[in-house]
Amino acid sequence: MALDAIEGLFSERTRLLALLNEEQQRLARALQLRWDLTQTYWSTIASFGGGRWPVEDIPWRTTDGLESDYFSLLVTAVTAQDLANRRATDSDLARVGDLLAELANRARITRRPYADDDALTMHYPGVELHLVGSEELGPARLAWLAADFSPLLMKRTLRIAEMMHDPERRGQLLRFVDTIWDHLSRRRLRDGAARDLWDQPAGVYGQLPVQDEAASWYYTERVVESLTAAARLVSRPPLKSERASGIADDLLTEAEHLYDQELLSGSGEAGPAMRRVLHTMRLSLERARSIRTTRPATAVALISEVLRDLDGLAAARRDAQTP
Repeated sequence: MALDAIEGLFSERTRLLALLNEEQQRLARALQLRWDLTQTYWSTIASFGGGRWPVEDIPWRTTDGLESDYFSLLVTAVTAQDLANRRATDSDLARVGDLLAELANRARITRRPYADDDALTMHYPGVELHLVGSEELGPARLAWLAADFSPLLMKRTLRIAEMMHDPERRGQLLRFVDTIWDHLSRRRLRDGAARDLWDQPAGVYGQLPVQDEAASWYYTERVVESLTAAARLVSRPPLKSERASGIADDLLTEAEHLYDQELLSGSGEAGPAMRRVLHTMRLSLERARSIRTTRPATAVALISEVLRDLDGLAAARRDAQTP
């Protein structure tokens, strides 16, 4: 959470709008240095070596002997951010995606839990994080229960999908995101003033006790963060498929050739109805040519429709000529 928040201080939007004064810019630069060091440190530890990465050895174990899948997810989140900064290859991103899928299985998000499943404590009451130093200000050390595993998993999966260049691999990750969202949707509160907010883990796991109908703003905020990440990904242009682009070029060449043949046969001199049909075809072909590099699948759909209409005209002409 701290890394995500600090990143906003030196984002392009912050610079362009001049949101920080001189003193704040100095502090932001100091934080950015620590941000870079933290990212590099944890990413190096998590992905050290040429074989299996340490972070892939689930669960992550801390230096004081604690281990949890939640810690694996946190370290994966830092690793994903560093991969984004150094423009990692799709193969490295796919490894992180596979790790996130495995964490979802272990947390019983994509698998059915069994009776008295210890994995459900990840969702309720959550992972206990000891706040070191709090004992100096009170009678005992305080602890924080972190139960935001599911929305954090969704957010990090979206981050990996956003960096993917392979349309097929991105599609797999987005289908995985849909599964996580189905899980989160079932955890919404159903009644009361907090209806449609979060969190009611008993909506997914019948073994867990039903909580009161008060909203958890902590959990709801995490879900909204993941939805914001989803909106950012959806608002970007779709990935270009080289295979689809090649198909679009081949279909366009054939469609334009057949269209020219139709004009040569005299269809362009026919009645107003035929001229309107040909005009619509020409507009579709021009549209397909203009978008074939950025939206090749859409171009294929447009060209296919023109080819079907051209074949209909050819078939009608052949039937008219048959005695």
